[in-house]
Amino acid sequence: MDNILDQLYAGKLSPFEVPRSPDQEYESAATRFELAWTALMADPDPERQRLLLQLEEEHERLLGLLERDAFSQGFRLGGQLVAEVFR
Repeated sequence: MDNILDQLYAGKLSPFEVPRSPDQEYESAATRFELAWTALMADPDPERQRLLLQLEEEHERLLGLLERDAFSQGFRLGGQLVAEVFR
């Protein structure tokens, strides 16, 4: 079995593959989002649908950047905690 750093380097370890813990607040928000999205996409105006899809694309890009930053900060914090243990 490779150590964790080897797995991370080789792309065998991804935090996105770990299933989310069940969270009622998350599930409720996801349901409300899906209902709102469906209602907005039902708009017959193709220009508004195009803008909505563009909004979704940019939102996904922002979320990806935030997730990457949170991952980096968490990784650094973990390293600092380990370093503190060995002081």
